[in-house]
Parts: sequence; structure tokens; C-alpha cells
Amino acid sequence: MKIFADMITAIAVPSGYNKLVKNSKWRKFLHVFLLTVVPMCINLLIVWVGFRAFSDFRSIEELYDEYIPEFTFEDSTLYIDEVYEFDEDGAYIYVNTDDEHTIDNLINEVGYRELKKKYKNYNTVVIIGNDGIFAKDDGYQELYFEDIGEIDEVYNKESLHFLLGIIRVGIIVAVIIGLILSLVMYFVGAGFLTLFGMLYGSAKGKKIAVGKYYSMAIYAKTATVIIGIVFYLINMWFKFDVPYWLFFKIAIDMLYICLAINKYSEENTIYSPMNMQGGTGNYNPTNMSGSTVDYNPANKQGESNPYNVAGDYTGQHEYRTGIDNAQHTGSDLKPKDSWSFGDGAHGEEK
Repeated sequence: MKIFADMITAIAVPSGYNKLVKNSKWRKFLHVFLLTVVPMCINLLIVWVGFRAFSDFRSIEELYDEYIPEFTFEDSTLYIDEVYEFDEDGAYIYVNTDDEHTIDNLINEVGYRELKKKYKNYNTVVIIGNDGIFAKDDGYQELYFEDIGEIDEVYNKESLHFLLGIIRVGIIVAVIIGLILSLVMYFVGAGFLTLFGMLYGSAKGKKIAVGKYYSMAIYAKTATVIIGIVFYLINMWFKFDVPYWLFFKIAIDMLYICLAINKYSEENTIYSPMNMQGGTGNYNPTNMSGSTVDYNPANKQGESNPYNVAGDYTGQHEYRTGIDNAQHTGSDLKPKDSWSFGDGAHGEEK
């Protein structure tokens, strides 16, 4: 259940990104998988159940036999025994292959302008004549059967039963491709969000590794994905649109990564006690018993600090390197306890 806790943290606790960026790669991938693939599978399941309910749980073969009329396609000409017309939910389909019902006649007699007026309130229009198809989707277009090429064989309803198997395979392949694309698009979107985060972090004077920026971007997109899923579920019963949703989505993603960067800190990172540029370095390790100790190799008041390290070293054991004694008094270096140096590190004690 940790993955769901990560989602809550990504949405509600910007300061929690300090821990989220340290998650393993597989845990981050599982996070994206649940946000993209699972909702898409739920969507496909809803569509499949709706289709099965609409078809009274009949197979594709049964639907094909019931709704596809007997036809013959020969010499680039289509012949159908009956006239078919469907007019519902913004869609109009009309099939008539009598000799006088050709696409050429439809366009020449009615004209494009009148066709546009007649079908302007429809989202989809498909008119099939014996010589081609006239359709409206994004625009008006026509397809003539003779443009397909010369076809020597004769096709009919029975001979096209093999297409049903191809349709099944095509649906499965399309679903798999869709799932892969949804994953890829999420990671690509996170990449662009990473670039924005790097610009913002640079402006704020943050020094964060690129990989951590990318991890932040992955989790920053969580909120808009969840909101999108909620909108989709509500739209199943109450139809509504969110104007400029894409721009709101991008803005929310940017807001989350900015909050994450503002709250992000490197407080858990252990630095070297010696600053290579000669500045003061802070070193605060935790000993094996869990107590915190401070490190200062020069622990005598008024003495120089060769490592330029601030702070005192206190804890269960007192530790001094003896480096300063060797420099100032020339005395031998002698460990004060057994844990500071191994026995015999500088000769046996006399």
C-alpha cells in the first residue's frame, strides 16, 4: 500500500518530495503504471461492458450475421439487396446501391453546399452508393471504389467472415499500443516538466541533481492525472467540459513542481568534513548507538584548525587525533582509547 501513500504525499504534502525522490526506479515505474495503464484498462472495461450490454451479450459473429445485409462487391461496384438507414445520436448512415444512387449523382444533383446545409447538425455522416462512399467527419470527403484498384475476386457477406478474426487481433494490438503510448507520453511529459523545474530551481539558487528533478516531475503530475480520472467518471453521468483544461493541467503540474522545489532540502545528505575550497564544513554523523556527535580535530582553545572545521566532538568517547600536539610540541602521537586507532597503529605503548 506504500504506492498509494506516495500518491497522497505527492498531492497533499509538497515537503514529502524529499523522500519520494529517493524511491527506487521500480517503485516510481509502478506509480506511473497505476496512474496511466490502470485507468485506461478501467475505461476499456466500461466500454466493453457497455457494448456487451447493448448487444445483449452476443458475439461479434452473431452481430455480423444480424446487422450486415447480404451484398456483393464485383468490378468496383457494390450491390446490396435492401436499403439501410440509421439516424440517431448525431450520426446518419444511409446505404442504397440502386443504379441511380451513385456518389456522383448525389454530389452533382444536390451539390456540396446543399449537402453541408442538410447534414450540418450531424457529427458523422456516411452515405454509401454503388460506386463509392461519401462521408463527413472533420470535413466532407468522398471515396470511389475504382480508386482502390482493380479487384478480380468477388466478395460477399460469407467470404468476409475471415475479417472478424482480423478485427479481434487489431483491437488487441491497438489496446497494447495505446497502453504503451500512455506510459511513454507520461514520461515524456515529465521530461518537459523537468526542464521547467531546472529553470525554476536555478532561479531559486537550488543545487539539485537532474535525476531528482525528473523524480519530482513524475510525482508532480499525479494531481492532474487523478483530477482527469474524476472528470471522466463524472462525465459518464453528467456531461460537461472544462474549457482550456490542457492549459490548467500544465499550470497545475508546474505549480506542484515549484512547491516541491521550494520545500526540497539536502539536509539528509552527508558532506565531507573538509571543504575543498577552505571554507567551513559541517559534519554531523550519527554513531552506532544512534546518538549525534560533532567533529572537530582541533579541540583546544586558541589553537589553529588545520581542517577549518567548526564544532566540538563530544559523545560517549572523547576523541582527539593528536595532530596538533605533534605540530606544536613534537610529542609522539598516542591514541587515548582502543577505538580511535587500531592497536599498534603508531607503535606499542611503553
